[in-house]
Amino acid sequence: DLLRVITRYMVCAMFALLSTLMVVIIGIIRSEVPSLHDNLAIRGIHIACHILDETVNLICLSLQFPFGKRLYGKCCGCIDSCISRCFLKTLKLQVRTSTKPIKRNKVDSTVVTSTTRDTRTRTASTTVASTTHTTETTEVTV
Repeated sequence: DLLRVITRYMVCAMFALLSTLMVVIIGIIRSEVPSLHDNLAIRGIHIACHILDETVNLICLSLQFPFGKRLYGKCCGCIDSCISRCFLKTLKLQVRTSTKPIKRNKVDSTVVTSTTRDTRTRTASTTVASTTHTTETTEVTV
């Protein structure tokens, strides 16, 4: 459910951004080309694009609310399903790569045995050191 909400917000934001970008590009072209600056036709297109941009932004904003779900499904259902599938594939890939089982090396142990002779008992002290830097000492009385 959260994925659908995120996708809906992203699709609406994408359309709003593209419409605003169109107006900005037309404005830059109009201001940078001196022959187009005073052209009434280009000025009218620029104003019409501003109005269209504001309308698209308003529609995109209203489609993000719960009351716009049905209209969103009709207008943006195809794009929504494509982006949802992409998000889902990316999410599954992220989960798969982040939860790989950790390969543990076999414990590399070094056994050091020292024998001490006593007249009554014979004690063997064995020290095991592993790659995890833990040391275990076992004393065996023989």
